[in-house]
Amino acid sequence: MGIRVTARSWIARCVLAAVWLLAAANARAAGTPAGTPISNTATVSYDVGADSYTQSATAVFTVDERIDVVVTWQDAAAVVVAPADVDRLLTFLVTNTGNGSESFALSVDAGIAGDQFDPSNARMYVDANVNHPGFPGDSIS
Repeated sequence: MGIRVTARSWIARCVLAAVWLLAAANARAAGTPAGTPISNTATVSYDVGADSYTQSATAVFTVDERIDVVVTWQDAAAVVVAPADVDRLLTFLVTNTGNGSESFALSVDAGIAGDQFDPSNARMYVDANVNHPGFPGDSIS
C-alpha cells in the first residue's frame, strides 16, 4: 500500500510540475507585440580525445499577429421592445485581446431571416467618450 501512495505522490508531483511549466511558458508569451523578432542560440561543447569542439547555431523567428476578437453584450438586462418603440439601445463591447492593434469594420444587419426583429432605421453608434452610446461626442457609423 505504501508503494501506491508513493506512486500517486510521484504522479501528482509530475502533473503539478507540468502545469507549472505550461503556465510559465504561457506567461512569457503573453503580450509579445506582433512583428517582434525573437532569437534563440544553442551552443554545444564536446571533447573527442584530446580535441575540444564548440558548435552553435542561432534561429530567429518573427512573432505573428494574433487577432482574438471578443464581443460582449453590455446591457444589465434584456431590452424590452414593444410595437412602435423607437431608439431602443443594445450595447456591445468589441475587444481585440490579441497582440496587434486593429480597426474593425462593423455593420448592422437588420434583416436576418428567421426572427421577427426587422427594424427599419437601425443605427450603430461608436461610444467615443465611453459614457453611453447616443450621447454628444458619439458618432453614428
